[in-house]
Amino acid sequence: MTTFNKVLQDGRQPMELDALIELDNDSLRGIYAEASLLARHWRKDLTTNHNVHNITDDEEQFATMTFNAWLRDMKMDRPVIIGAPPAFGKSAMLATFLRIMCAQYPDNFGAVVVKERVAEIEALRNQINDYCGAPRAFTIKSFDAEQDNRLDYEEQFHKQKNYNVVLMTTKQLERQAMRDSLSNFTEFIMEDGRSLRRSLLLIDEKPSLVLSHTLSARNLNDFMSDVLEVSRDRKGKLKSYYNRVRQLVDELRALLESPETEVGELSAIEPRFTVPVRLVRDFAEAYGHDRMTTLRAVERVINAGGEYNAFQSVGVVTSTHVIHYKYTLFNTYILDGTGATDPDYMSSDFHIVQPDALLDYSNVTFRVCDSYNLSRTALRQSPQSVEAVVEMTREIIANHVGQKTLVVSYAENTEGLSEALSPEIATGKARIKHFDGGRGSNDYVDCDNAIYIGSLFKGTPYYTTASQAVIGDRVSVELERGHTMTASGLTFNDDRVEQFKRADIAVNIVQETNRLRASRKPGRVTIYLFNRDVEMIEIVRNHYPLAKFEEFTPLQKLTGKKTAIDSIIDYFAAMKSGERVKQSAIYKELEISSKTFSRQADTEKFKQAMVKYGVIKEKTFYTKE
Repeated sequence: MTTFNKVLQDGRQPMELDALIELDNDSLRGIYAEASLLARHWRKDLTTNHNVHNITDDEEQFATMTFNAWLRDMKMDRPVIIGAPPAFGKSAMLATFLRIMCAQYPDNFGAVVVKERVAEIEALRNQINDYCGAPRAFTIKSFDAEQDNRLDYEEQFHKQKNYNVVLMTTKQLERQAMRDSLSNFTEFIMEDGRSLRRSLLLIDEKPSLVLSHTLSARNLNDFMSDVLEVSRDRKGKLKSYYNRVRQLVDELRALLESPETEVGELSAIEPRFTVPVRLVRDFAEAYGHDRMTTLRAVERVINAGGEYNAFQSVGVVTSTHVIHYKYTLFNTYILDGTGATDPDYMSSDFHIVQPDALLDYSNVTFRVCDSYNLSRTALRQSPQSVEAVVEMTREIIANHVGQKTLVVSYAENTEGLSEALSPEIATGKARIKHFDGGRGSNDYVDCDNAIYIGSLFKGTPYYTTASQAVIGDRVSVELERGHTMTASGLTFNDDRVEQFKRADIAVNIVQETNRLRASRKPGRVTIYLFNRDVEMIEIVRNHYPLAKFEEFTPLQKLTGKKTAIDSIIDYFAAMKSGERVKQSAIYKELEISSKTFSRQADTEKFKQAMVKYGVIKEKTFYTKE
């Protein structure tokens, strides 16, 4: 029987779901037989409806054991991360399980299901209800002030109790967690009035586990205006919590506005402060998700502090807080292919399971350039760099004849890239997206290659505050917040913060790569990656043990000052067809030594430039064809 790998990393707990099987009585053997049947249905669904034919027996066995755990529904002390890789068919597993369970056990099966987008939960609801021939699944809608009234919005939270399965988006799950309302979904009511427990919480793709927020004095003013609005009772009298919160917010505002506040750590105003329960209730009833995150961000800064910075003389504090989903209300399973290395799971709060046999990925080649990081700052500061990146990107796309290439960069660059690469986009050779866009979707499976122009660095305040919330707070240690510039780029002084950052960047690269569903493609897939951090690249490599990693050196000078080889390449590019120039004339004109020229002539980049620009060497002369 296939076993689950034990994954023990950064405090996370390993788990072997094999241990839950225990085939020592007829009941448990029956559950396992039912799980095996579910797995066969899943395999057939992938083959028939998703055109996936290369499913292995090991993959079917992993699905069987996961279904077995869901069916056993044993009380768990923490969530289980189902770390099956992307393209494994986790979403199809979820759909198969819910359809069949709702059809066969409408009198006792219940679950809460979370997916990334509204369209996904609506599609899954329709699948379940159509399959059952009866309304078994219900979706929770987000509030739209232009289309909905508050009464209808609130009414759905009562209606959901009449259905076996309630579906919501990850944003809605966050909102319900922040308003301490997840317990409302733990039961459903049968037609005969019996109350039954919804014991399963199945989350497809990673939910937001931490939220980062930057607050200024103006944000605090807006927040207190919102608090004032909800704190008046029917007679216009202010509720008791208003003055309590106002005093603390005034202290925080004074620190942000004081010219004496130093950049760096901002201490807590009142440790262990929590927002009054009545304010949470009133705030949640009046406002949406974004303002609820502000409420929790203010709470976090008051009770734990944050990182203070000043931008254009405006003081701001950045804080990151963990979202408390109160997982033990349910038996929670998170379907996340990068869960084993995601730094947001760096604690003993989670069990991690993975298949023994990971997907192959032997058809994937990573071409890694360690000469450039292509950071946001580097691209912002140099229009010439952007032009060189576009030229390189166009060449890479042209080299992959008959294939489509996904170009990924920062959100601020996508419009410019779309305009510059419009011919390639129009002819179906390229697509453009920004980092972390398209989560949980299959929108990019038609792409055969990818170019990552940069990598998703979320900023020093995020990494210091997020690692403190995820790691430091759990072990009651204040992590160091300083950083230095090294050959690898910005490096944090505290190794725990640095490891958090590396893992976060690597996981984003893996998630971007997995959106291509490369493991299920019959042909070659090439990924172009620009980063100097060897240890971060190694994390990526560990996700694809059979993939090929090779060096890549573009001819273009993408960032920084030009060197001798860049000047030589520019010279070759400017030569006219038929022009014949003596070697000594070239290095004299470029004001470099003959020794330097000869050394560069032995490099691969020099030879690539000669091929690209049609330059041949004849004794001591260079001629352009």
